[in-house]
Amino acid sequence: VAGQTSDRIGNRSVIIMAAVAVVVSDAIAWLAALGVWDPFYAAADSSQLLRIVTLGAAFVGGGFFMTSLGIGSSNYMMDIAPDRHRPSYIAFASGFTLPLALVPILYGWVADAIGFKLVFAAGRVLALAGLAMALKLPEPRDELSEEDLAAHK
Repeated sequence: VAGQTSDRIGNRSVIIMAAVAVVVSDAIAWLAALGVWDPFYAAADSSQLLRIVTLGAAFVGGGFFMTSLGIGSSNYMMDIAPDRHRPSYIAFASGFTLPLALVPILYGWVADAIGFKLVFAAGRVLALAGLAMALKLPEPRDELSEEDLAAHK
């Protein structure tokens, strides 16, 4: 979905799709966290099973977010970077990979300290801020001439 959207509509749209996916996934995860449940006993209680399915939906949305963000952000960077500076842009962006890989560990620690509901609520605020920033991105394809567009087909 992200690749087709990137090709047909533009990478800004893919980044916006990713931001919407993380907002929705976070809201779904928050709903799943509202109850205390044990997945081993879920078969005996249909409400517990519903929470597991809800949490599964949050993971699916999270996967869609990660895929869309990877495709959209790297392709967007290629759209805006001058040809001779593309390697530098990619290297700079890749420098954030390790610190971002540590964020789930931090979230786990914070969730143990203050609870999942508050972590998901804070995540939703950050996701909404990311969506607001994504909506402000310009679409680089709007600045291409007809010849440039024809060359990309």
